[in-house]
Amino acid sequence: MARLLLCLLLCLLLAPPLSSYSAPAALLLKKAELLQLGESTGRGFKASKSDRAQVSSLVSDLRDSLDADRPPLSLPDIEGKWTLAYTDAPDIISLGRIPTAELGRIGQSIERAADGEGKATIKNVIEYLPPAWISRLPARLPSFLFGRANPPSKSGSRVLQKVVTTGSSVQGSARVNLKISGAEFLGEGEDEALPALLRQLRDSPLLLSGPAKDLISFGSFEILYADETMRVTRTSNDHLAVNVRDDAGSAWF
Repeated sequence: MARLLLCLLLCLLLAPPLSSYSAPAALLLKKAELLQLGESTGRGFKASKSDRAQVSSLVSDLRDSLDADRPPLSLPDIEGKWTLAYTDAPDIISLGRIPTAELGRIGQSIERAADGEGKATIKNVIEYLPPAWISRLPARLPSFLFGRANPPSKSGSRVLQKVVTTGSSVQGSARVNLKISGAEFLGEGEDEALPALLRQLRDSPLLLSGPAKDLISFGSFEILYADETMRVTRTSNDHLAVNVRDDAGSAWF
């Protein structure tokens, strides 16, 4: 993701007016501008009203670039692993205010289901890190409650929260309906680096089975734009998400 962002930003900084470019080149510059907005607003967490209006305008331009005669975008168009670059969804933005953990990266994996055409297993992945304030706690406080910022033998401890859903494409449209299947919490690093809450979440996976599986709705989203490196979706609550594709060198989950 970092390499893609750097290349697109260079294109944007060195670019003459868009009218001087071919349609593919102009599209590349609009994508660069969209990623720059995601970077400057902290993935949208600090976006102003004007920032959001600019993002909305760029997303409209991306949608207009798609071939009007092509079939609606669907799950096969967005298979793979993705990392969030921008969102205006309040439920995601609020994750940055959790006091017991530092929010890391946010991503999504989409894997086509083997037992059903138009279906996929979609995992929404959130990375939690030990919060910075741990390093300022008195040494006498129990680390099993609060964790430790820099354990002696290994740093980089984290917990990955994965909300597992089943996605179903709506025939004839770009909409995907979601049903929740469960949740997983995967821990990495030494236990002493993780607060008790994160360790408890890590050790308590919840995967639904039988009649309960895929019974609870998890909303839906519409695929507004997708290509080899970027996708844009809009939730049923009218919130945008811009994601960039992870490759073998940038995948983090």
